[in-house]
Amino acid sequence: MKSQATRTNVTTYSATVPENEITAALCELLAKQNGFSLESSNVRCRGYLSSENTSTGYKHSWKIEVTVDHSQEASHANEA
Repeated sequence: MKSQATRTNVTTYSATVPENEITAALCELLAKQNGFSLESSNVRCRGYLSSENTSTGYKHSWKIEVTVDHSQEASHANEA
């Protein structure tokens, strides 16, 4: 039997990210994908860890919600 080995040098980068930073980064991404900014007064966001029991075990995911209050947009348009 003939065997062969290849050595590869690697660098692994890792970080521990607090919940609030995960939520902020993902909410910002979702807002940008939909064409608005989290800086608007009528926009709010939240994020949380979700777990679902499946036939192959627990499935964990980070859920995010970005909410745009359109009623505030209408009141600002009427004031202008």
